[in-house]
Amino acid sequence: MLAIKTDGIMGRWNVIEYSASQIRQSLESHRFLQEALSPTAILVPMPRSAPLRGQHSLWPALRICEALLAEGMGQSIRRVLVRDTAVRKAATAGPGERPNPTDHHDSILVRPALDAGGIQDLTVVDDVITRGSSFIGVTPRLQAAFPYATLRYFALLRPSDEDPFETTIDPVSGQITYQQDRLDRVP
Repeated sequence: MLAIKTDGIMGRWNVIEYSASQIRQSLESHRFLQEALSPTAILVPMPRSAPLRGQHSLWPALRICEALLAEGMGQSIRRVLVRDTAVRKAATAGPGERPNPTDHHDSILVRPALDAGGIQDLTVVDDVITRGSSFIGVTPRLQAAFPYATLRYFALLRPSDEDPFETTIDPVSGQITYQQDRLDRVP
């Protein structure tokens, strides 16, 4: 996880680029990946927990989008989501202190797109999905800005409360539900 968040190297491989190449190799056997990373999908990087400080700030979700695109997945990258105000980092938040979907919704803006009406296929890309708060939080904003688009979501890593990962690549399609301030992610 640290190597993904820092765009790091393990052994002789850049972890994000290696993961993108492995995902490309997994496309044939996973229909949900074919849909999320289709040739018509516009990849939208999820903002970090705080506004970017400069043009060269590390943005893991953008790096993942670039690596996916370099492997032939997706049509283009659009930086339409902008973190306006910082939220607490989920990774360092204590129990009950993680940002909820409302926190993400209130702190992220959608940058207008000139051709918003013509965009049909958006895939929001993040580095890590824990509970899915950020995805749930940005959904109403994206639906308002891109009313005719199909929205999909992709995260490179999903931590598990169970045993450590047995494989590097283990693609799954899941569902996030949010009802009465309760988030559930399966798997």
